[in-house]
Amino acid sequence: MKRIEVRELEYFLAVADTLHFARAAERLGIAPPPLSRAIAHLERRLGAKLLERTSRRVELTPAGRVFEVEARNALRALDQAVRRVRQAGHGVLRIAAPPGTGAGLLRELVRRYVARFGSDTVELVFTSRPRRSATAGPTPRWSARTRI
Repeated sequence: MKRIEVRELEYFLAVADTLHFARAAERLGIAPPPLSRAIAHLERRLGAKLLERTSRRVELTPAGRVFEVEARNALRALDQAVRRVRQAGHGVLRIAAPPGTGAGLLRELVRRYVARFGSDTVELVFTSRPRRSATAGPTPRWSARTRI
């Protein structure tokens, strides 16, 4: 069996979310007939009926409920992989601050930096010599290292 495409997962989830082909098609920016054909094709490929269709309503079958959970997990994992790839190479944000620097201030600065630039790791080094510690090589044993 050929791999399921991201587009097929998105189509199915749009129908699962709305339980209505016309609304799902509108949300996806396509016409209802191609969406209906794509779902029917997906069901044939999977060998399972995902949706129970009548002229009045659409419902998920037991297989459809399982596939909905798995499709969401797959898209979430793909999104996470994309985020991690984009963050790769950003490396370490090292902040050296004098002891007594407010946690709230540091938390807000780190949050804004990571939101704007991304970072794999944030190191907070508390020292009376911040400039030297921020450019130092290995992490001193008394620093805090946190994964973002």
